[in-house]
Amino acid sequence: MSVKRQFGTPERATDMAGQSVAGHTILHANSLQRGAWLALEDGVATVIQVKRGEVWISEEGSFIDHILVAGQHYAIDRPGVAIVSMQSEAHVAMHLPTDGMPPRRIDLHAAGNGKGYRLYQRTAIDSMVAFLRAGFAWLPAMSAQQRPHSSGQLHQWARRKRSQLSRIVVRNALRFIKRACAAPARAV
Repeated sequence: MSVKRQFGTPERATDMAGQSVAGHTILHANSLQRGAWLALEDGVATVIQVKRGEVWISEEGSFIDHILVAGQHYAIDRPGVAIVSMQSEAHVAMHLPTDGMPPRRIDLHAAGNGKGYRLYQRTAIDSMVAFLRAGFAWLPAMSAQQRPHSSGQLHQWARRKRSQLSRIVVRNALRFIKRACAAPARAV
């Protein structure tokens, strides 16, 4: 059994349709024996691709299990623990999401001894980047009319946005402080 991690490899990772995906993170688990299993915690949008063999996927909170054979893939669609069990010797690739939160962790449990190995652990910076992406996802894109056409216009636009953001942050901080400092009313 071997495990390999790729980050937008020189041969370029490809998605399921064969499109090139820059910066895509892929974990490969090669030569997994029958009876071995992977546990993915909070792996929503992680795609499990079977390169060789047969696997059985069961997700926490779902009454539907999925059996995949070589050439098939499945995207984890709910939070919680997902178990990927090898039904025959298998080679599995796990495509971690590029937009959402990566899985909390991925553990491999070998056949026979049941001893677990940590293949992947989400870092604090992964969580922070995903949080910031989600926080700014609500911002509407600029239309062609709104887009600054000179450096002076760009500077004015950035100054306006910065002051708007500053007002929002100060207003919310003051609300929080007022709520935190407000003493509960007492009956006399």
